[in-house]
Amino acid sequence: MVSAHEGVNVGASYFPDMQLERFIPALREALTAEFGAGAFAADYFTQAHAAGLDVPDSTVAFLAGLVGGDYPTDLTYDSLFRHVNAFLQDQDSGPPGARVNPFTVVSDAAFALIGTMNLRMVERASYVAQNSRLSIGYSVGAASGVALARQEPEKRPLVFVGDGSFQETCQELSTQVRHGLRPVVFVLDNEGFYGIEQMLVHPCYYAENPSEGAEFYNNLHVWQYERLADVFGTDKHPMTGVSVRTHTDLETLLTRVTDRNDQINRGPILVRVLLDRRDYPRAMQYKIDENCR
Repeated sequence: MVSAHEGVNVGASYFPDMQLERFIPALREALTAEFGAGAFAADYFTQAHAAGLDVPDSTVAFLAGLVGGDYPTDLTYDSLFRHVNAFLQDQDSGPPGARVNPFTVVSDAAFALIGTMNLRMVERASYVAQNSRLSIGYSVGAASGVALARQEPEKRPLVFVGDGSFQETCQELSTQVRHGLRPVVFVLDNEGFYGIEQMLVHPCYYAENPSEGAEFYNNLHVWQYERLADVFGTDKHPMTGVSVRTHTDLETLLTRVTDRNDQINRGPILVRVLLDRRDYPRAMQYKIDENCR
């Protein structure tokens, strides 16, 4: 089901002129009638699983992984965004009901979008994504608009984009350098692999013992992304490129990002996030469970 201001799509059926202000309350009433008021509790799936209802183990494990627990040594999609979420919450300030944050998250499509959707943002208009159109690569250019529009007070863009998406629009970093903008662009590099496409076409590649290899067209040419800082940056208009593989690397970087006196913050920061080729957001586990038994 897809709902927008023009109408609602349910499968192959389209219902025009369905206003969201009427649709959302009606949907809530229908869900409450079907599953009870507890369906809107934060831990509904965990409680339902404990009661013996038909909730997949993978769903419960995914929800449990969103909060708490130690980080693994190396970054994964899920642990990366859990760490970023904790970082953003540490940056929140102000009284209850009027909390603010110095960052605006800009998310690209694919695995990046799946990860950022779980970030907890305290301000309206602090999260930019394309949940419908899904234009891959748009986020790098969108960060320029966000940075220019939100300068007073500055809401520094945190951009999350896959490596394939980034290769389409990387030159926009030159614009950001030229105008003195300061986005932090995280390029999710899973060894040059178009992960979401592989998941949609043949998810069994991600199974524990895959019977087939990846489709050839999902293999990307790997770039040394962090070295683009040497291409676009100058002494007058600096840019910094770094790579992170572990949570220790990420913690060190985030500490520098929040230090106003650190020279890294004079211009854009391009972060190459090194991930394992077979890693994927556990929110996609259902694709494997449904297709790879």
